[in-house]
Amino acid sequence: MIRIPLGVFLTAAAAFAQAPDVTSGLTEVDRRLGEFAKLGFDRENPGPDRDVAALRRPTADATRLLDAVRLDLARLQAATQTDLDSKARELNEEVRRFAAVNSYVASNLAFLDQIAAHPTRGAFEPNRDAYAKTWDTVYGPEFKRYRMAELESHLKTALSAYLPDAAKTGYAPHGATNPYAGDYAARFYDANGDVAAAAWAAGMDGWKRYQADAKAKAEQLRARGAEIEKRARALDQRFAASEAKVKAVAAVVGPAADKVNRADLVGTWKGQLTQGTNKVGVTLTIDADGTITNTAENGLSGRGSWARSGDTVAVVWATGERAAWTLKDGKLTGSGTTPRGEKWSIEFARP
Repeated sequence: MIRIPLGVFLTAAAAFAQAPDVTSGLTEVDRRLGEFAKLGFDRENPGPDRDVAALRRPTADATRLLDAVRLDLARLQAATQTDLDSKARELNEEVRRFAAVNSYVASNLAFLDQIAAHPTRGAFEPNRDAYAKTWDTVYGPEFKRYRMAELESHLKTALSAYLPDAAKTGYAPHGATNPYAGDYAARFYDANGDVAAAAWAAGMDGWKRYQADAKAKAEQLRARGAEIEKRARALDQRFAASEAKVKAVAAVVGPAADKVNRADLVGTWKGQLTQGTNKVGVTLTIDADGTITNTAENGLSGRGSWARSGDTVAVVWATGERAAWTLKDGKLTGSGTTPRGEKWSIEFARP
């Protein structure tokens, strides 16, 4: 399943770009699954009636095919998810920078609004401390979160685009610090204590033009996110369709594989158990119903259950002890340590 991470600012998905080989990769998966039809399995009758000898070769081929397709599909999904996550981080960072610059501009405009509301420095100064505290509450945490120093190049770009000649009027943005805490406000009042209209107008006009363009930029980001989410969900459905095909093939192959796996084990096995320094002959009886019994030459016996996965045979004895044996070249082998700390090993073959 493809995860679709949401953006830090957008309401739609953060980002997605289809990995270049996804479509061709999924097409190849479907083509290989089509090879299953050549193996002679009956989709309408999954329970195989053929004998084990007739089932062994096509079952082995089908199992290898399924294993290879599952691996290819998993790799393709992992590559797609990696690509998705990379693009998500990229767009999320773009959105974060955009939000940070917006906050910076809003702070500068809020300050200019206070200057306009106090047309003389004498009217402004008594309110400075209260405004400074408000700024710390409203903008201080945002400036810390956005790490304004990291955005210096983006801020310079905005300044050159929207306030190219502002310095000639005496205007300069307040930077990343509280504009009410120092002497920044002094530049907006002339020697008579009246508002320096040219500096004020340069800042206000420039940042207002930025905000007008920022609205369009925000809509572009939202539209981009919506389109990305649509593509991501479509691809997720495509993966789901391929996975459903794999499951359908596995449902047909499973009973045949189970029959072959059981036939390789069901019956009588004879061999030896070595435990510590002791060796004893043991006869195993493995039944098709999933039960197993052992009878040792010394008269001891045990009963349990078994299950096979590939070449591994998992055994759980009635005592609660567990073992994992290996079926290879017609032999059952295994080793381990008893609850008492003794080393043990077994080796069995057909009589």
